[in-house]
Amino acid sequence: MTRRPRDETAQIIWDDLAKHGESSTWAIRRRTGLTHMQYWYGLGYLKDVLQTANGQPLVYSPRRGVYSITANAADGEAYIEWRCRSMHTQLSRQEKNLEAQIAAYGTSKSLRIELAAVKSARQIIESLLV
Repeated sequence: MTRRPRDETAQIIWDDLAKHGESSTWAIRRRTGLTHMQYWYGLGYLKDVLQTANGQPLVYSPRRGVYSITANAADGEAYIEWRCRSMHTQLSRQEKNLEAQIAAYGTSKSLRIELAAVKSARQIIESLLV
């Protein structure tokens, strides 16, 4: 196994997507020879740094199970909506968990602050989905 810096691995994934267009995780790994962890480590860097540096968004289509670098605004908007719906679900579940913890163990300052933060974040996401 070749050890690569994170930015190099991300560039390998980026170049593969640029060349082949929409691709599944499996197809990218097969073509590039990246290990499971190299792929996910590089993909994280691609999402965190490379897409912004290159000025092109990376989007994922959950229906088709593929990643792509897109110049299409509609694909970008669909991705944002999907991510917001996912965040809303996560925040709603975290809110319910915090409420259950408070009911079971009593309230503390840190739990009250976290619950207020989670509720605020959920409400912001809800406003984006309307």
